[in-house]
Amino acid sequence: MASIRKREEASKAKCAALEKELEEKVRQADESEKRFNEERLAMLAERSALERERQEVLREKTALQKNEQLAIINKGGAVRPPIKFSFGK
Repeated sequence: MASIRKREEASKAKCAALEKELEEKVRQADESEKRFNEERLAMLAERSALERERQEVLREKTALQKNEQLAIINKGGAVRPPIKFSFGK
């Protein structure tokens, strides 16, 4: 009878240790998943910020290009004085 009790106690202790180990692994997995989700959200936020910055640079480039084109063809009239030609004088 004593050996049966000892085996039962050993089994209970082993079971408790395994349950504790399993709970620890589940906790670590949850923490890992939470950390990965936070990293993913940070990466998405950074990507969004970079995309906004890229769009802003593109808008500035387009505006600068339009301004340069207007200066070249002198449609604005204020950038440089118009070229005057006189023939036959």
